[in-house]
Amino acid sequence: QSEAQLKEAAQAAYELGKSGGVMLLVGTKKQAQEVIEGLAKEADTPYLTQKWAGGFFTNFDELRKNIKKLIDLRAEQEKGQLTRYTKREQGLIGKNLAKFTREMGGALDMAKLPEAIFVVDAVSDNIAVREALKTNIKVFGLCDTNADPTWFDYPVSSNDDGIKAIKIICETVIRAYAAGKKEAGIKVGEQKATKATTHPSSGGKETEAAEEGKEE
Repeated sequence: QSEAQLKEAAQAAYELGKSGGVMLLVGTKKQAQEVIEGLAKEADTPYLTQKWAGGFFTNFDELRKNIKKLIDLRAEQEKGQLTRYTKREQGLIGKNLAKFTREMGGALDMAKLPEAIFVVDAVSDNIAVREALKTNIKVFGLCDTNADPTWFDYPVSSNDDGIKAIKIICETVIRAYAAGKKEAGIKVGEQKATKATTHPSSGGKETEAAEEGKEE
């Protein structure tokens, strides 16, 4: 079942990339952060690896306004133009900007709601999943035994704590998405997916991921 699900998810991700759709990657648990950030940069797609910002989807327009204000403040800070503020205010602005960049840095350029999200742990990031469902955003991701399969459009049954399973499933789906973008001539990051993973029908990794999910 896991192998078939992974193939279906990879094919859907490939088609999404080919159509120009945006996939936001969400992996806030420690085991997933490095994998998600690396693959997001490879696929040139937005990502979040820190705490989910409540209302990011359901109150997106308002949140974008706040993000723009912070981006403008950061630009002023970099140019040394915050002198109109007191030193205390500049210190507070600096702390807020550091927190903002750390938590939202991977999704700053997302000008509109994505067509889909890929989530590593749908339980720990359940707010992201609930907001995606409310805003008709497709949900891809690992579906562990403690998660509800109905949350997903494209679930892949797997242990979402196993680093090996996380890596294999993320690579298969996200690189399929990147391959779709490449096929359509849409810009991707400098790192290119290998031949073994650019097409969603690559069978070896799906089998390995399925076995990994069963073992763990």
